[in-house]
Amino acid sequence: MTREDLIKITGQHLLFLGIPAYSWSIAQFQEAAKFARAHDVQTLFVKTHDGTLPWYQDIGGWHAVRQTILNEGVGAIPYTYSYGNKLGALDAEIDILIAHMQDSGIVCMDAEEEWNGQPSWAQHLCSRVQGQSGVFLVSTWADPSLQNWLGVIRALAPCVDVWMPQQYSNFLATCWTEFGINGVDWLQPTINLTQDFGPNNPVQIATDAAGQGHTAISVWYCDTAVANPGLLDQVYAAFPKENSVKTYGPNSSDFNSYFTENSDGSWTCRQTGASIIGDNLKLYCQLSIDGQTLPIIGLPREGEQYLSDHHSIQRFERAVLTWNPDDPTDQQPGLGPSHLAFINMPDTLREDLGQLAILNNSTQNAWQALMAKIYLDANLPSS
Repeated sequence: MTREDLIKITGQHLLFLGIPAYSWSIAQFQEAAKFARAHDVQTLFVKTHDGTLPWYQDIGGWHAVRQTILNEGVGAIPYTYSYGNKLGALDAEIDILIAHMQDSGIVCMDAEEEWNGQPSWAQHLCSRVQGQSGVFLVSTWADPSLQNWLGVIRALAPCVDVWMPQQYSNFLATCWTEFGINGVDWLQPTINLTQDFGPNNPVQIATDAAGQGHTAISVWYCDTAVANPGLLDQVYAAFPKENSVKTYGPNSSDFNSYFTENSDGSWTCRQTGASIIGDNLKLYCQLSIDGQTLPIIGLPREGEQYLSDHHSIQRFERAVLTWNPDDPTDQQPGLGPSHLAFINMPDTLREDLGQLAILNNSTQNAWQALMAKIYLDANLPSS
């Protein structure tokens, strides 16, 4: 698996939800996802099983939790804590891992002291997981030689796509080369924001991780992140995300043929006179195939048309963008307040138009004219 593939699948700024999530409500997962999005977290790791014990059964299980997080525009990866064969349930644990790989496309196994010095368990796990569809991550000790894990790493290396060493102190962060010399290709270090494991400079560890070429960093865990949001932001800033999306802008080859960049950063279309601003502009920049040619939705036909102070639409030649920061259920996963409008958007606008009775006649007439244009362009019936 290539570096680019891994980054696309996991993201680069990750955050674990810890043990307290065991008793969370759906609303608490929603709040955690909102916090994550506000702090540039692309993906949350959610514990789904302790050994073979499933979590969240009283709130709909993993799938309900996952969908809640995705609805906020944040990714979600399931992880389990593994006891190996200590309780005689290794195969049952492996069944859970494989089920997640098949269902969610990815899973992380947190394996620690129970696995110390157990290469035979690792060989058995590898024999069952290798060749399965999906991505397999392992979170474990950052100092494998001190934990009698080198044989375990070598046995698991053929089936593990990414290793997540728990670099919870300055010392632990120095042991990362032990993975590479034992068959590991990719690391995504996990960083702790506290001093619980000895002297710890999480910002420097994140900086070093970026310099070492690792594909991502994660932070353990949500509660300490919420308590230290400023430090969390510094950690992620020290590990810049790679721009895998080629964006369109003033340096693109055909930009000057279509747009003028204004002093406030907005763009005005030379052909139509319409401007693109704010969140709509951020999304528009990402819709070019190669970053050099005009975005695929074409030129703006008008500026933003506001349904309310926090809801607008803007028509382009080949699509309609809608901006609606107050309604996350209307947003597409992975996008911000601006996104492509639903195909049935005119029906939604018909309902909103009915709420404009308090406005003066000229405003209503303007909206009715806009509606007529939308229905005409969409070839939809007007009633």
